[in-house]
Amino acid sequence: MERKSKDSIRRKKRNEILRVMLVMSVVGTMVFQGQLLWALAMVLGYYVIREAFLSDHIFYPVQADYNYSLSPYWRSPVTVQDGINAGTVPDAVDTLLLTVRFRCQALGYLRDPWVEIHSKGIHYRQYFERGVGGLRYINLTNLVQDAEGNRIRPGLATLSFHHCMAGDGGELLGFCNAVSSHSRVLVIAPHADDAELAAFGVYSSHTSMIVTLTAGEIEAENFQTVEPDLVKASRLKGQLRSNDSVAAGAWGGVPAENIVSLGYFCKQLQAMHSLPDESMPSLTAAVSDSRFFRRYNRIRLASDVHGTASWNSLLGDLRELVALHKPDVIITPHPVLDPHPDHLYATRALVEALGETAAPVIFLLYANHYHNTQMAPFGPAHSAVGLPPGHQPSATALGAYTRVLADDVQQHKAMALQMMHDLRKTPTLAKRLRPFLQKWLAGRPETVYGADAFFRRAVRLHEVFFVADLSALRQLLKEV
Repeated sequence: MERKSKDSIRRKKRNEILRVMLVMSVVGTMVFQGQLLWALAMVLGYYVIREAFLSDHIFYPVQADYNYSLSPYWRSPVTVQDGINAGTVPDAVDTLLLTVRFRCQALGYLRDPWVEIHSKGIHYRQYFERGVGGLRYINLTNLVQDAEGNRIRPGLATLSFHHCMAGDGGELLGFCNAVSSHSRVLVIAPHADDAELAAFGVYSSHTSMIVTLTAGEIEAENFQTVEPDLVKASRLKGQLRSNDSVAAGAWGGVPAENIVSLGYFCKQLQAMHSLPDESMPSLTAAVSDSRFFRRYNRIRLASDVHGTASWNSLLGDLRELVALHKPDVIITPHPVLDPHPDHLYATRALVEALGETAAPVIFLLYANHYHNTQMAPFGPAHSAVGLPPGHQPSATALGAYTRVLADDVQQHKAMALQMMHDLRKTPTLAKRLRPFLQKWLAGRPETVYGADAFFRRAVRLHEVFFVADLSALRQLLKEV
């Protein structure tokens, strides 16, 4: 998957270079002929078109099928144009997806296609890629579950498609997950903000523990306006992000003693794994002791005696915290879908720490980054979320789980993200102009919470996870 992604990225970049060369050759000809105003108009016109319609950075064929190996509890063919009768869905189902084959209409190449779901007391939208085609998953969980996790059956739901068309046939996929209001939840966050991006709605509604593995101290150039020295800026950033993880978790109702920042160093988990006994220092902060970023913890761990930043120390921390919290549900990055090395090795560390445990733990797998695009999920904040882009079916069949978020929970999630210093970067002029042009030319609403794309991508009606047991998660790790 990663190799194909890189090939697609290179192809997209090559096409962009060819477009720029063509425009510049035309502009150069105009300048040579003395047509300066026409040359300026050409440059401005190309810039506007590129920012409004060609800047989505989707590195896969948008008309290719989404292809997942899923293991639903229940499935049933439906005729989409007749509507969806939720009364036929078994009572045990808590997550409901609909597979539909899309075909894009002309305007859907310029504006975001979307489907609108209507039922008694229910009305929401789910968006897709411009130019969408092929098999997609529509999230219909609102027809079987309300924002408090209660089972509902509102009756017939109708689907209306905009800037796209759907084939008449589809299939309902119902999933039954043992996630209840009484479940004890453990969230594994490679960095501060990962827990909030992926699972604020889940952890804020359960008895939860949040464990942040790294301080996130690298790439601190934005902090050099405060601390010109990069080492000091990195330390400041790591301290702030460690504190951010505590503040945001507390905002979500998690007790301070259940929020832990382990203080290991950003982008060093892979190196720690390769030499498990050796301590790996920070790449930028000139720190080798994990205790440097643990000052906000209320829990004292065995590794606090020495502060060794090694893989074996990390495994010991995770074993200790799992034994302390005794989770029924563990939320951790999807090792195949999420390409960030710290995310992969966070889950690898968790699985290794658990060993051969027989505890009946459910794993909810999330992806905050994707191989082929950083646009997903598509559409504006507060809209619905289906399954993310995925084209290489896994040999391991997984379940799916959706948490429906009430309006106030979505707003609280946005406020939790605003507590994160790393999401407060001042956007460049180009990044400020892009949403303005897309709003007026491509009809995309601007996000009111912040300039970072995560405020659009994460503040949604749904939080969606893949579901695995420990055996399936081990199999996924072998596929990486």
